[in-house]
Amino acid sequence: WDGTSVHPLPGLDPAPGAQTSASATAISGDGRVLVGSATPSSGGQLPVRWIDGNIEELPLPEGAFDAGATGINHDGSVVVGVGTSTIAMGARWTADGADSYGMGSVAVWDVSDDGRFIVGSEKTTDPQTFATFTRAVRYGPNGAEYIPAPDGESSDCEALGVSGDGAIVFGRCGNDAGAFLFNSERGSVTLASVLASMGIDSTAYNLLRLVDISTDGTTLLAGFWRNSTEAGLRIRIAGVFP
Repeated sequence: WDGTSVHPLPGLDPAPGAQTSASATAISGDGRVLVGSATPSSGGQLPVRWIDGNIEELPLPEGAFDAGATGINHDGSVVVGVGTSTIAMGARWTADGADSYGMGSVAVWDVSDDGRFIVGSEKTTDPQTFATFTRAVRYGPNGAEYIPAPDGESSDCEALGVSGDGAIVFGRCGNDAGAFLFNSERGSVTLASVLASMGIDSTAYNLLRLVDISTDGTTLLAGFWRNSTEAGLRIRIAGVFP
C-alpha cells in the first residue's frame, strides 16, 4: 500500500495458474525494499526480497534446505530470518551473501536500523537436568547477550523486536501475557509494570502483546482482544522507559 492504492507483489512463478504463494513480512525505512518468503512451483520455502516491486530470490544459508526472511534494517542492506536444516538456524543476508549463527536452535525476528543488533531466541539444554528451554537473545558486535526474564525465573523467553539503535528490546516470556521490555540500564521489566507507572491497568486488555517499536524507541505497538474482537493499541513510553 502506498497510501492511495494497493500493489500486489509478484511471486517466484508469476505465470498464470502456477501453484505458488508469497508473503511479505518486513519493509525498509524508505519503503523500497520488502522481504519475506515465497514458495515456487517446485515446492519448498525460499527467502525473497522485493525491490521496487520486483522479486529476487535470496541465497539459502549453508546447510539450510529452506528459509524465510523476517526483518530488514532501515536502508535495506541487512536482512534477517530463519533457515531450517536439522534444526532452526538464525540467518542474515548482506551484500556478502548469507550466513548463519548461534548455538542450538535459533530464530531471529528483527534487526536494528544500522544492522548491528539482531534479536530473537535460542533453544538450549540445561547440562545438569537436560531440560530444554528458550532464551531471549540480542546478537551484537560483542556476540550474543542473553536477556533475563523480568521475574528472573521464566524458562521460555524470546525477543521479538528492537529499537532503531538496538538499545531497547521487547519480547515475551511463557505466553502473550508475559510481554517485557529490556535495556541495559534497567534490565528486563514487565509491560504491565511500565503501564502501571503510567496509570494504566493492563488487565483491562486481554492477551496484551507487543508487536512493534518505533525507530526512536519512544512508542510501542500492541495488540489485544476485547469482546471477541482483536484490536491495536499505541503506547508512548517516552520518559517512562529510557
